[in-house]
Amino acid sequence: MNGTLTIEGDLAILGKIAADITAQYPNGVTAAVETASWEGWDTEVAKIVYNAVGIAARTSLEMVVKAGGFCPDDQLRAVLGDKLTGKVTGPLNKHLKSLGKKGLIPEGLPKPLVSGYNGKNAWQPTQGFKMPDQLVPMFAAAIGI
Repeated sequence: MNGTLTIEGDLAILGKIAADITAQYPNGVTAAVETASWEGWDTEVAKIVYNAVGIAARTSLEMVVKAGGFCPDDQLRAVLGDKLTGKVTGPLNKHLKSLGKKGLIPEGLPKPLVSGYNGKNAWQPTQGFKMPDQLVPMFAAAIGI
């Protein structure tokens, strides 16, 4: 009977584990390492985006990833102050479009950060930034967290 084992983690570590498994079981186990991806995103795309954006967006991405996918507004403002207002999601989304048009990343990627609001319109402070769960480990690897 055959089976499959899936392990997620740092690519360098996984590569070593795969090599060790192959050496230890040369006639019975095949080990391979694949880069995780989701809707066009992968670690390399995350790294390109992270390196292209301004300091407010980079800091926000770092904080959201370190917080596990959601960072509350008060924590973001404690670090970014007035740089949070109008300097994160809008410019980040413009970079996504620009990088996509230049062919550096796939076009039409899902947004890596979304603002959460506590009402019916966006004319109020955000509750914080949320990152899709699938992107958190990709950005963590890209940023080196």
